[in-house]
Amino acid sequence: MSAGRDRLSLTAPSRWIAALAVALTCAFSPCVASADAPGAHAFFSHPETLMARPSPSGEFVAVISRSDGTRLALYMAPTDDFSQVKPIVEASNTDVANVVWINENRLLVVAGALNAGRTPAMGNVFAIDRNGGNGIMLIEQGANARAEALGAHILDASYFIMAPVGDGSDDVIVGKRILAGDGALASVKPYRLNTRTLELASLVRGAVPEHAVSWLFDQNGEPRVLTSIDNGRQSVYLRAPNTQTWQLMGESDALSAEFTPEFLGAGDILYVSAAKPNGETALYRLDLATRVRSSLPVIDLPGFDYNGVPVMDRNSGRVLGVRYETDAGGTAWFDARMKAWQAAIDKVLSGTYNAILCIDCLGAKTLIVESSSDRVAPRFYIFEKDRSHLLQIGSSDDDVDPRDLGVRDFVRFAARDGLLIPMYVTHPPSKKNGPWPTIVWVHDGPFTRGGWWEGDDIAQFLASRGYLVLEPDYRGSKGFGTTLFRAGFRQIGLGMQDDLVDAAHFAISRGLADANRIGIAGDGFGGYAALIGLAASPEVFRAGFARGALPDIQLLFSPAWQDCVQAPNAAELTQLVGDPLADAAKWASLSAVANAAKITQPLLLAYGGEDRKVPLARASELHDALSAANRSLLWLIYPQEGHAWHSAKDEIDYFTHVEKFLDTHLKNLAPEPRQAMQP
Repeated sequence: MSAGRDRLSLTAPSRWIAALAVALTCAFSPCVASADAPGAHAFFSHPETLMARPSPSGEFVAVISRSDGTRLALYMAPTDDFSQVKPIVEASNTDVANVVWINENRLLVVAGALNAGRTPAMGNVFAIDRNGGNGIMLIEQGANARAEALGAHILDASYFIMAPVGDGSDDVIVGKRILAGDGALASVKPYRLNTRTLELASLVRGAVPEHAVSWLFDQNGEPRVLTSIDNGRQSVYLRAPNTQTWQLMGESDALSAEFTPEFLGAGDILYVSAAKPNGETALYRLDLATRVRSSLPVIDLPGFDYNGVPVMDRNSGRVLGVRYETDAGGTAWFDARMKAWQAAIDKVLSGTYNAILCIDCLGAKTLIVESSSDRVAPRFYIFEKDRSHLLQIGSSDDDVDPRDLGVRDFVRFAARDGLLIPMYVTHPPSKKNGPWPTIVWVHDGPFTRGGWWEGDDIAQFLASRGYLVLEPDYRGSKGFGTTLFRAGFRQIGLGMQDDLVDAAHFAISRGLADANRIGIAGDGFGGYAALIGLAASPEVFRAGFARGALPDIQLLFSPAWQDCVQAPNAAELTQLVGDPLADAAKWASLSAVANAAKITQPLLLAYGGEDRKVPLARASELHDALSAANRSLLWLIYPQEGHAWHSAKDEIDYFTHVEKFLDTHLKNLAPEPRQAMQP
């Protein structure tokens, strides 16, 4: 591989093996809690173990863990003798951020820094054998990548991995993003890529409907179902086996689709999510031969939309169960054997969500279990089926004791117009009762789901410092039915902001939040909402902090924000946000820059120098407007960061500043003889 690209090499595993020894010691009993609250490094450093993934047979496990330094490396071990763990891959100037088994002997490896929140980032994609041999780069995500075909070249950043083929070959399915003239996503074209010969073959045969952005493939890697989105309309097409003709199955408004294809099962069964009469979506079976959908849902999650992934047995193609999310994670098993193994695991690992990971699930020798909760960072176990035996092989955070973390509750409260707003509440670990100083954390998006029960580093960091943390899924948030979602249409800066104020009042009324010590914060769009909250509701919010805050609403229409607002085209975005021309005056009045003179409370703002969603030039306009009126503005620039931050060092530095800032401007405020105004 050429100079300057990520290098694949071996790395010594001594640091990780030492950490493993500690993890095994604490596997089934808590270690001694620290005398003081854990430092910021304990929450925002790279995890000791990021993930563990079993081979199809269950005879091997690939583990991403820290090496001797701070980098994450890939290790391989036979599941029946973990003492034989060996290093396989290390990226010389970045981390191993993800791994996927192609077959029993070959893997996909992503080398790229982790995003904030420790989720795998986009990075250069390699294929490599289980023993560390025959490594080759497949996709380069570098900004200057221009290759179009393989051979002497590599695929450029317009390509992405869609799925392994799953037929035992060395092939994977990749997609190529085709962009429109304005930079928005126009379509996705699928290819079959051999990870040894680098042969790239199109999976598109014959005429294909335009604007196809989503594809589902059968066990042979053949495309069978596609979804096209054009001008706010969603169309779903089916292709029968051994034909080249795509037949229309259904068409509807993209924001209120009749049904959405989720995954294919054996026997020509398509699983789709569709709305129930109350507007929440559930999972149904649809027979592709008859086009008939089951009258009753396969998975129904009252109070929540269906949000899940199938657990497939690769050998048979059967859907064994579905992992889903409600207020917490769970698994619905259709297979009796998997259900019995889950029960045996849950009996030992009580109080946590225990996700079973497998490929050839029924025939595999062992299963991998990822166990987590609101106060237990992911821990990884090997489960031996024949003995119903668990062996811990890694833990994300060995530096944080669960007793140093807060308990997370899920509640729903009534907003001022009666709409029920879901919210996670993280309590400080202190034995003292409230009211506590409080942070209203506004999730990014805006039209996404924000809170999850398992693992929230930011909320737990703030809770460990003595703050109550409120995470409302304000109107417009997805995952809780169409009533909440559609109530957010064209409500940026308006009804969405009211929900944040009402969240604070709810916590005050329950004796949880100190009315005189409430702050507001967020990243991206959440940062915008924090700024508007300070401007519009100074009687409620006494201070705020934000990272990558959106300075004005118009930026949401730039292609860079497409993934955040979950709208593939301008027609949908206009429904969600408003019309760029007709609503221009309203948007201008709701701009953070236009309201800067009203923001006089203490404020910490941080931006990345490489942020393409909020370019530094736009952020600087906000800085200049705020500086005129705000004497307590703390402005931080991290030159190497984009909109999603990657450096653990920068994360730690930022939240160290946040802690000091809140200590001064919120936590240690003297009581005042006033209460926040009621709506």
